[in-house]
This record gives sequence, C-alpha cells and structure tokens, in this order.
Amino acid sequence: MKLFKFVKQSKMVAIIFVMAFFISNVGQTYTSYASETISNYDIQTIYKLRAEPFLNVIKTQYYKPVDTSVMLEETMKEVKQDTSFDQFMKILVSKLNDKYSEYFTKEEMKSFSTALSGKFYGIGVEVSKDKKTGGILVNRVFEKSPAETAGLRNNDVIIKVNGYDISTLSLTDVTTRMKGEKGTEVEITVLRDDDEIKYTVVRDEINVESVKSDFNKKTKIGYLHISSFSDNTDEVFDEKISEFEKKGMKGLIIDLRNNGGGTVDSSYNMANRILKAGKKIYGFEYKNGTRKDFLAEDKSGEIDKIVNIPIYILLNRYSASASELFTGALVDNKVAKTVGEKSFGKGVAQSIFESRDIFNNIISGLKITTFKYYLPNGESINEVGITPQYKVKNSLSEEGVLKEDKQLKKAENLLLKDIKNNSKKKKKK
Repeated sequence: MKLFKFVKQSKMVAIIFVMAFFISNVGQTYTSYASETISNYDIQTIYKLRAEPFLNVIKTQYYKPVDTSVMLEETMKEVKQDTSFDQFMKILVSKLNDKYSEYFTKEEMKSFSTALSGKFYGIGVEVSKDKKTGGILVNRVFEKSPAETAGLRNNDVIIKVNGYDISTLSLTDVTTRMKGEKGTEVEITVLRDDDEIKYTVVRDEINVESVKSDFNKKTKIGYLHISSFSDNTDEVFDEKISEFEKKGMKGLIIDLRNNGGGTVDSSYNMANRILKAGKKIYGFEYKNGTRKDFLAEDKSGEIDKIVNIPIYILLNRYSASASELFTGALVDNKVAKTVGEKSFGKGVAQSIFESRDIFNNIISGLKITTFKYYLPNGESINEVGITPQYKVKNSLSEEGVLKEDKQLKKAENLLLKDIKNNSKKKKKK
C-alpha cells in the first residue's frame, strides 16, 4: 500500500510546471535592475505570472476553499521594487493564515528534505515553537551533540540566532539558520528562567536515531523510544519488535513523548505491524468533503506480524501529528493504553510540492495543508489532542533535569499487573 509521505506531516512530491523555471530566471534578471529599468507595476506583473503555478496548487489542493485572487491582491499591496520573489511567495502563503503552510526557498527545501533522512549538520536539538515567547523551545538536547557540549539544556527557549531576533520567524526558518557547514560556528541566545544566555556552538554532523530500544530480561518488557517518524523508522521498529519477540516479550512500552510527528507512511506501517487485517488505522477527509479510510492489510501467513501483548504508549504535550495517528489507531482498536499528558492536537496533514527546472533541479517548495485526518472512531483531534487514560505529570529540577520519570514508572507497573493477570488466565485454561 503506497501512501503519500507526510511530515511533523507530509511529502507528496509534485512538479509545479516547467514554466516556473523560465519565469524564475526572467524575474531574477529584471529584479536586479529594478531601480533603473523596471517599475513596481512591472515587478508585480512578473511576480503574478511566476506565482500562477503555486496559486493553482493552493486552489486545487488546499484542504479548505480559498480565494486565491484575494490572496494575490493583498500580497501585491506589499510588493516593492526590492522585494524578492522568495519574499513575495512567503507573504502570499502567509495569507492562508495557516500555521502549518509554508513556502520554502531552495536552501530551505534542501534543508527540509535532508532532515527527513535523519542526517544533517547542525547543533543537535529537538525543538518546537514556544507559544508564550514566540521563540523556539528546546524539547531535547541530543546526547554528545554540539548543543550539549556548549551547555544548552532541555526547556531552554532560543530567542536569537547570531544576534537576530527569531520570534517572528517560522520554525523552519529558525532551524535553517541553525544548520550550516560542518565546523562553522553559530551563536545561540537562550532564555532560561528570566536570564538571557549566549552560547557559541560549533556545528557538526547530527545523525539522529529515531528509535532507541531497551529490554528487561527479568520482566520481559520491551521499551521503544521513538523520537520521530522518519523515512526508515517503521523498518527499525519492525526489527526491534521481532528481536523482542524472540526474547519472549510479554509487554511493550512505546515512548512517543516529544515526538512531533513525521511521515504518515511510517506511522501506518508501524500500526499495520500490530493490528489485524481489516482494522481501521485512520481516515483522511479531502477538499471536497469525501473521506477515505486506511485499513490494516491482510497478513496471511504472517501471524508473527501481529503483536498480541499488552502495550502502553507514553504521551506528552509535544506528541503530535503522526504520533497521534499511530496512538489513535492502537487505542481505538483496543490494543494499547496511554499514560502521560494530553497530546498536542494536530489533526491536519501537509503535502510538499517541489518546483523544479527543466534539468529536474529543485528551485523551491510549497508545504500546504491538504487533508484533515480522523482516528478510527471518527473523531478529529485537531486543536484537541488525545487525553491519556492514565494522567501522569513529570516534574523537572531547576536545571531542567527530570527528577523522576513517573510516567514511565506508571506504565511499567500497569504492564506488570496486566502480565500477571494474563498469566492467571492462561493457567485457568
């Protein structure tokens, strides 16, 4: 079953007309001599032509009805002679008033695509947008990363990159600024409590393992921490489950805390590894209001591909998108229970459209919301989230260090109880 790849969402690749290349070159030539040879009106005319392919994609693919002519008219009012086409497109897409839709420059598109592979040059932090300050919240500092070496901590709020106030920038813009060539330096200013602290971080290769595992030989409980749903996360997940089963696994904990999402393909394949054929995994609602349900596939002859043990999923407020899809699929089908805090609540998915030239080189990209998605029970968790069956909150020290993982401890105790009960039932039979 082939699905689009959705990232913190999706990556549906589409070529936005070859003509975009020619218009792009013309626009760059004229803009460089704008003050001498071209009027503001002519710049608007050129940009309008160049924007047509993007506007067509928005009009036909965006999940809500949208008047692109109004978007264009409002954008034109802000265009000046020194406005670049990339700036023009960012303004245009912002008119959707959709926090998940973005226009990517060539550099941003490259950075975005590289991040999906789980390998890039940066500082080594997992981040999300901080609603209170507009800055970037550090959810996790990777072990042995440049950020850890420099002194950054979990729950720091990044407010400046190289002295530039990033409070009005998108998450993608900020992460792009933090990435760069290996060995180069970037100055990161963080807000910790009420103090502003500057750190100089030396960029290095960041190879993020999306799945970390552990197995308790005594209790026979397997533990999987999934930091993101990258391109190969489902394959690693499958391998780890198989390893645990060979060791006699009796219970499983899947830790999705701070997991902001990733590709829908991975979340589908992971749920498909556990659920029986025919069980609903999730549903998509398209622009015209029609829905399509995605079911677990027939696994005839692969009984070992179905996990028949008690499962607990750990959630917190940063568990979003594909994390919520996966969790909802298992919980609604009554094969897993949840522990922790209410999840983020992202019930919409984005597709990526790549603009390429005649040589198939990427010029830019467009990420727009194309679907609403629903859990198997038909509920939408957008702006709502998933409330765990067992609510447990962890507390941090003043240094941002976890005092005690009460959520994990709760899941372990519940699993031990379930395993014990299952053992009693088997003896009675």
